[in-house]
Amino acid sequence: MHAQFVTVSFSFVFYLVTLLTEVRSIQNGKGFFGLPMCGTPRAEYTTEVGDSITSTAAIDEFPWTAALIYKFERCEIKEAILCTGALISSNCVLTAAQCIRSPKKTKLDRVRLGEYNITKRQECIVEEYGEECIDFIDREISETIVHENYNEDTKDNDIAILILSSKSGGLQFSDFIRPICLAATNMPENSPALRQQQTVFISGWGARSFNESQSEIKKKVVSELITNEECRRAFTSRSITKNHICTKDLRSNKAFTSFGDAGAPVMSKCNPRVWCLIGLFSWTANADSKPRVHTRISEYADWIRVNANLPKGI
Repeated sequence: MHAQFVTVSFSFVFYLVTLLTEVRSIQNGKGFFGLPMCGTPRAEYTTEVGDSITSTAAIDEFPWTAALIYKFERCEIKEAILCTGALISSNCVLTAAQCIRSPKKTKLDRVRLGEYNITKRQECIVEEYGEECIDFIDREISETIVHENYNEDTKDNDIAILILSSKSGGLQFSDFIRPICLAATNMPENSPALRQQQTVFISGWGARSFNESQSEIKKKVVSELITNEECRRAFTSRSITKNHICTKDLRSNKAFTSFGDAGAPVMSKCNPRVWCLIGLFSWTANADSKPRVHTRISEYADWIRVNANLPKGI
């Protein structure tokens, strides 16, 4: 029994050393950056494409996905998730700038982390050692930082940072709440995370199509990267710039990302163990056949680092 324990412990230590070595590439300019242990969920789920392009995410999958809660004025519906974001540190969430410009009669009220099923206060799962229950955490927003060159008409520079309030104490990371790594300025176009036709994932609670209602459970959408040139051909009347990154459905070109998904994280594997944020969903056309257009994170790495007050060493 003792020998078996030593073997298991050594394997676990080897795993941690390997993981930390890979994550330290963040500090060595290998194309992505973030807090130590960023982009590493507690379990790995298949990234192969199944029968459905849109499916329910596992409860601990993409634990950096943040729900933006809005309050309604003089309406039967008191509050709802109207946008999504990505947790990048203990007090910073990235989202789309358009989400800060609240729709009429609504107000961005707070950020919710660890959310899964929006109809339940608590979600429980059965583990090998028993039942585990997860509560979401709400954080007030102490400051919003919208990119200074955001264009509300073209949606260029559609990025913002939400600084979370520390009134309720420091945020503790867990299996269900943790930050994601970010694509850096020096991430090359031919890197595994950004190459053309790379499979990427988008998570959030938005409607599956323009004709459906908002999802009650966190979903994931499988998509693939396309070139900006292909994206321009699809949107001849819109401007697609170097600040954008585009995706399309793997089979039928359907977008399946709409209401409630602005600011949703677009994620790709930086290496076999680490997820990177490469985009934030910005817009698409009112048709399921058009690509999605996202804010390209690598173009804003320095802006994020400065405004989110991330140390230069990460």
